[in-house]
Amino acid sequence: MNHSSEMTCQRCGKKPCGTWTCSMFNTQRICMECKAKERVHPRYREAVEADNEAIRTGNYRFPGIGLPPELEGGGRGEEDQAPREGG
Repeated sequence: MNHSSEMTCQRCGKKPCGTWTCSMFNTQRICMECKAKERVHPRYREAVEADNEAIRTGNYRFPGIGLPPELEGGGRGEEDQAPREGG
């Protein structure tokens, strides 16, 4: 579900993030840029399947399978980060 509001992305901190959705990995409300990074993550299908199974069994408050470390902070790869000083 997508929502429009003046919200800060709980993963990358983008503000306002405009349109947002819920993460499949955890309970964060995230911007669409972070969602796009989630969708291409190798464990995304696992997260979706676990969420679907939880719903089938009546667990509507499933907290997710956990956020993979490489997606923390918006999942910035080396190419997205500014060069570090001194090297």
